[in-house]
Amino acid sequence: MEKVWFYNSEPSIDIQEYNRFADNTTDTFIFTIIPDNNHVLKLSSPITVTVECKGGYYFINSSGDKSDIIYKVDGLSIIARNFFTLLSGNFKPDWRWDVSKETFTKEKFDSYVKPVFSKIDFYKQCGVINPQNANTAYFGDTDGRVGAVLYALLVSGHIGIREKGWSLLCELLKHEEMASSAYKHKNNKVLYDLLNTRDMILNELHQHVFLKDDAITPCIFLGDHTGDRFSTIFGDKYILTLLNSMRNMEGNKDSRINKNVVVLAGNHEINFNGNYTARLANHKLSAGDTYNLIKTLDVCHYDSERKVLTSHHGIIRDEENACYCLGALQVPFKQMKNPTDPEELANIFNKKHKQHMDDRFIHLIRSNAIASTPVYDNYFNNTTAFRPKPEDIFKCGQTLKKTKQKYGHYGLGVDQHQKIDNYTMGLNSWKIAPNERGDKKGVPGLSCFQPH
Repeated sequence: MEKVWFYNSEPSIDIQEYNRFADNTTDTFIFTIIPDNNHVLKLSSPITVTVECKGGYYFINSSGDKSDIIYKVDGLSIIARNFFTLLSGNFKPDWRWDVSKETFTKEKFDSYVKPVFSKIDFYKQCGVINPQNANTAYFGDTDGRVGAVLYALLVSGHIGIREKGWSLLCELLKHEEMASSAYKHKNNKVLYDLLNTRDMILNELHQHVFLKDDAITPCIFLGDHTGDRFSTIFGDKYILTLLNSMRNMEGNKDSRINKNVVVLAGNHEINFNGNYTARLANHKLSAGDTYNLIKTLDVCHYDSERKVLTSHHGIIRDEENACYCLGALQVPFKQMKNPTDPEELANIFNKKHKQHMDDRFIHLIRSNAIASTPVYDNYFNNTTAFRPKPEDIFKCGQTLKKTKQKYGHYGLGVDQHQKIDNYTMGLNSWKIAPNERGDKKGVPGLSCFQPH
């Protein structure tokens, strides 16, 4: 039976059933999704989809995973050939990590792992993170690089990698670096092929990764870790599932580890399911959906002990419109009991964000299952285009009880020379650095910072 393949580790669809779904517009019909590579994927329960057209609308009844959901969609807007991508999110990678007391010492890291990263430009300017320090470590945009998230968790003492996995880690980083070159030269076919191979390597590397039960360094990931230029559905699901295992969140009942990792949603998490260049080109890079993992993320976090407000974009005050702004979200001053309370403000922003993410049309548009509308386009575009000036972010923090703000997105980025904990600190993946001639220009690289 002929099948459509997307990733070696992702579901495929019976081409005959799929064509029947794509071609019919008037009859009721059913198709099923078939899992492949069963040692990686498991199906939580059988899923069937019934699509019926009545009066110009598609009624899409999705039954599976103990749920029964009906979508009413304008027939002119539905993108039929992408709809299966949303549905195949019911297939879940069978990822579990050992929680180990085995040591992954600084000597091991410095001898075997650190040299691997230090050869790659993206990691050469990283700030110093001490896993024996209980001060919070902040990590900026990682742009969909699985290697960058693994680096952050390694240097902060949250994970270890067994010796058999070191060569696989080298291969993974090598393919991400080649993917970076392909992206720079706008060779998308090569980019997608390299990311596909990266995912196969990750699938092998996974069995050698373990969680550490003694991590004392809190970590905050500032957004744009998924849905970005080096993303795939497979890679993004791995990143989010791994980070979620360390978050203090509903459903994480593992008492063996310290749940001291915070993960914030950036504009790429909000806007894109999988690789954003592929989605913009309507290219089916892989099947699957990250929505259920993304919707659990907040957009900001307030640390009352350290008086630090973190977000992806940075928060500003709009005096003319009497509101606070974060991406496409606004909080009018009059909605707050105390308009200078950073904790109250963070809670309101997170509540508003959750309301947007619970919108089923956000889910469908984000997954390319239906075409967007001007109203939703405006929301998505404003989420990306919001790039406040650092001085405005600083002024806002001063108003909010002299709170420090740390953010990613459009920040200047920090490097290993950053020693002072500034009030306003951007940790983007593009940093201003001098080249060989002494000219300053933006260079790609992971920004991270920990007060010492």
